[in-house]
Amino acid sequence: MSAHATHRRKTGYTLATSEDSHGGKHRRSRDQGGSGGRSRLPTAWRIFSILELLVLILVLTARHRDANDEVTGPNARPSLLDPTKVALMIDSRPSHLHVPLLLHFVSVVPSEWTFLFLGSEATVDSVKRTPAVKRLVDTGKIEARLLPANVTITNAKQLSKFLTMPWTYRHVLHPAEHILVYQTDSILCANSARSVNEFLSWSWVGAPFTFMKYGGNGGLSLRRVSSIMSLLSQKSYDPRDRRPEDVWLAAEMRNIGIDDICPRDIAKGWGSSSMYSHHPMSYHTGKNGKLLSEAQFGTVALREELYEWCPEIKMHLDMDVASAFTRTCEPKWAKMQPIRDE
Repeated sequence: MSAHATHRRKTGYTLATSEDSHGGKHRRSRDQGGSGGRSRLPTAWRIFSILELLVLILVLTARHRDANDEVTGPNARPSLLDPTKVALMIDSRPSHLHVPLLLHFVSVVPSEWTFLFLGSEATVDSVKRTPAVKRLVDTGKIEARLLPANVTITNAKQLSKFLTMPWTYRHVLHPAEHILVYQTDSILCANSARSVNEFLSWSWVGAPFTFMKYGGNGGLSLRRVSSIMSLLSQKSYDPRDRRPEDVWLAAEMRNIGIDDICPRDIAKGWGSSSMYSHHPMSYHTGKNGKLLSEAQFGTVALREELYEWCPEIKMHLDMDVASAFTRTCEPKWAKMQPIRDE
């Protein structure tokens, strides 16, 4: 075996004996399986490094996507919730509507909103014991708690007093900045392409009144706490005032120079209460569905339009199926016997 061959076997290098253009110096080349090509090791290492980098990028991308996914309903995670956006229902009276309405609003309102139910021991217990609500309570999406011991709310006057006290916003509703107030005679329409968040630039928005160019019905309204607190630092609500809290707050905020109270033409897109609006985002009736506006329900055509656009409103209407039958149907109905299993 030649000296060159022995050297190649021991070192893995081949010595080129031909002289090059720079004076005949030896050139070394890595032997690759005897073919004289470059080594496979650096190429394999580069491929491995690239694959490792790609895996890292995929992992980080997946984590970022999971952190930004909007999750609604029972899968909502506390990390996605915004405590400054609070949907609020206050009711000390037992109602079969509390849970269905609460769950409906949770499904329609943007997912970062939190929900607060304030009520009596009876209403809070009835809300919290249902499995569907309990799952959302466990995630932090919903909180159901008793009204403060020093607060009694059984009528509109007491509600007006509660919602016009600075103490309420400092201690009960803190840290809320945007409050969506809703009641058992209000509804958001799932068919609407509009979102509550589209109206966050306003200090007050509700279904427009016939007697005010600005403001709107408080039964389903979006309110900015900082603007309310600015008003309450200058004026106090007089319980003898005949105006309910929603009329007083909207009017007095505008009187002190708060100019972002939603005007009627824009508020029509938010909702309908005593004025007609074509396909609004929400509706508000009155007295738990017993008080209906002629502008909403006055004709068959209006009702058909409303029920097709927002069938959820039937949830709180005071409806009796007897009115759907003829006069001769009632005695026939009474004579019908239940079908018995054989």
